[in-house]
Amino acid sequence: KNRERYEKIENNIKMIILKFTLSYLNDQEIEAKYVDYDTEKIENGYKNIDVQLIKDLIYYISKKCNNLYKVKLMKLLWYIDNLYYNQYGKAMTGLVYTHQKMGALPIAYDELLKLPSIKVEEEVIDKENYSVCYHILPNGNYKSKIKLSEKEKNICDRVINKFKELVDYMHKEKAYTDTKTNDIINFSYAKFVNI
Repeated sequence: KNRERYEKIENNIKMIILKFTLSYLNDQEIEAKYVDYDTEKIENGYKNIDVQLIKDLIYYISKKCNNLYKVKLMKLLWYIDNLYYNQYGKAMTGLVYTHQKMGALPIAYDELLKLPSIKVEEEVIDKENYSVCYHILPNGNYKSKIKLSEKEKNICDRVINKFKELVDYMHKEKAYTDTKTNDIINFSYAKFVNI
C-alpha cells in the first residue's frame, strides 16, 4: 500500500512539473516570436509584450463570451488593443497583428491557444475535409496572477458588448483594407477604429 501511495504521489508531482514546464516553454516561445518587437514602437502599440497580462485578459474574455472561438478571440484582442491605444496612447498587450484572410491575427496566435488560462475544444465542422473550429473556454483551475485594472476591464467590456455577434466587421476597417496579407497592421490605424 505504501508503495502504491508513493507511486501515485510521484506521478502527481511529475504531472505538475510537466504542466508547469510546458506552460513555461509556451511563454518562452511567445516571447521568442516577439524578439523583433522588444522595444516600444508603433507595431506593438508602444507596449512590450506582457504574456501574463495576455493570460489574464484571455481568461477574462473567455469568462464573458459564451460562444468564443479562435477567430472571434483574435478579433476581440485586436479591437481591445486598438481601443486601449486610442484612449491611453499605448496598447494593452504588446501583441503585434498581421493582416490575414480571417482578419488581424497576432503573431504567435497558435501559442496563445495553449495558455493555461483557457481550455480549447476542437470541434469538427466538416468530417470529409476535417475542417475544425476551436471553442475557447475559461480554465476553471486557473489562478490569475494579476488583476486587470478597471480601465482595462472597461475597454474589454465595451468591445465584448459591441461585438457580441462579431463576424465580418473587421474586414471593413481601414487597418484591414489598407494592408495586404502578412503585412503588419501597426497602431497608426487605431485612430480610425470606431466603437
